[in-house]
Amino acid sequence: MPRQLFARKVIKTDVLVVGGGLAGCSAAIRAAEKGASVLLVDKSHVRRSGNAATGVDHTWCYLPEVHDPQGFTPEQLVEDHIAKMGPVQDQDIIHAIACNIGERIKEMEGWGMPFKTDGEYRFVKKIHRVPTFLHWAGRDQKVIFERQLRKLNVETMNRVMIFELLKQDGRVVGAIGVGTREPVIYIFIARSVVVATGGISRMFPAKHCMDFNRQRYPYGSGDGIAMGIRAGAEVVRMEFFNRWTGLAHFFKSGRGTWIGVLEDASGTPLSGEAVAGGRSKMTTGVENHGKINQFYREGRGPIYMNCGTTSDEDFDYMCWALSNEGNQLLLQQARELGIDFHHKRIEFEAYDAEMTGGYCPDVSGRTNVPGLFAGGGEVIGNMKRSVSPGSFAFGKIAGESAAIEALGQELADPARNSDEIDRNVDRLEQMLKRSQGASWQEASGACQNIMGHYCCETKYENLLVAGQEQLARVRRRAEHTLAASCQHELVRCLEALNLMEIAEASLTASLERKETRQDSYDPFRRVDYTEENPEMRKFLVYSKEDGKHRLHWRSPRTIS
Repeated sequence: MPRQLFARKVIKTDVLVVGGGLAGCSAAIRAAEKGASVLLVDKSHVRRSGNAATGVDHTWCYLPEVHDPQGFTPEQLVEDHIAKMGPVQDQDIIHAIACNIGERIKEMEGWGMPFKTDGEYRFVKKIHRVPTFLHWAGRDQKVIFERQLRKLNVETMNRVMIFELLKQDGRVVGAIGVGTREPVIYIFIARSVVVATGGISRMFPAKHCMDFNRQRYPYGSGDGIAMGIRAGAEVVRMEFFNRWTGLAHFFKSGRGTWIGVLEDASGTPLSGEAVAGGRSKMTTGVENHGKINQFYREGRGPIYMNCGTTSDEDFDYMCWALSNEGNQLLLQQARELGIDFHHKRIEFEAYDAEMTGGYCPDVSGRTNVPGLFAGGGEVIGNMKRSVSPGSFAFGKIAGESAAIEALGQELADPARNSDEIDRNVDRLEQMLKRSQGASWQEASGACQNIMGHYCCETKYENLLVAGQEQLARVRRRAEHTLAASCQHELVRCLEALNLMEIAEASLTASLERKETRQDSYDPFRRVDYTEENPEMRKFLVYSKEDGKHRLHWRSPRTIS
């Protein structure tokens, strides 16, 4: 008999949480508080994993003690969120986060989260009518989350990549994972599963050629979304992407954290305002990638961030905020290179495209597939800018729902999935056995090039159809030729295949949306359909069944 390359382990739990970022930790903690046995699995290490691994400096929220005296309500927050971020969002999701985030902040303060600065909550006005962005020192929040997981005896398994969901009778009953360092296949059997993985940050070519030189979480290959699609889960907004902005060449976005004036080479401000805002009201103009690109096309570049009119107090505050949002190395490198961007302009740019789609759960976190829950944060697509409040509040909601559902379910028998498990194991072993073949770099690069060429800034039918054909060829070749020399490369191969799954969904959805939308947070341009279609101000819901695409339109949900 041929030697088996993998050892196999079967692990059973009530609630399986896939992904150890803010949303995954929130879901796991709440499920454990509800009395479920919980296993959290992360392909990195939960102590410093996810998009917030090195910090978050802000969390938008509705805090009753602060906002009630201002006459501001959760319903008004929803109105503002829709007005700023676009109408194609489920209002009930935004409302649920708004109504729960205040209590959640108080709860996490009890763990040691430093939401107060100098003894008070520090709010900044950005996208809502009153200041709702709570700025805080969130650099070490993942460390605090890990401590809370240990306190509740939540079992964590680090450096294991879950790559496939297991179903029986239409219900998700577990998942398959592989060690990122050790040759072990894990068969997880669970009464319910919460997917809380990261977003899709590596779908398009990197701006500066190096694949992992990304504005945010560089390992975001959409693993949880891809495995959900293969399990029949509905996803939305797969046709949309966004860009963020930041310092040129340093390539780490601080987004709205910058306090300064964006201006062209001649010193003309992009926004018309020649004086920098302050820490109490930060302008979202620094996030305007469309304006930056427009000025470049008009020959007005380079574009600069000018902090010359920023007060010393506000500049120090800005650096404090940047250091808590993962920009410690940027600030350190600036100091080492003698770059003083308080007194000297420094180049700013729009970064590479990043997809914004994901699951479309109901207000309890349930997806359309029984037993499968979406944990908020970047894994959901039916609201925008959910980010840390979505992870904190909606992750908790999904974890509670998963725990309650788990109480009424029997554990599945993994023997019923033995053929599927064997096929997946054989697929991985073939990659490891090939002495020659395509590398994961070639596979992910080919996918990114297809998306960058056929499905990015400019779209039209002939281009999208050609992209579909190219992707199909690349995907077939990858399935039969990908080779891995070690566990690390094997994981990268699986990520490349997940990128291709999502690229297929994006091309298909882009072909179906026949309109052009002029929206800074929802750019979508079809050369062959140049006008916005009011009938398409809806979610385009994508799913797969028996390998075939299924698409339908639905209106965004309102507050019930």
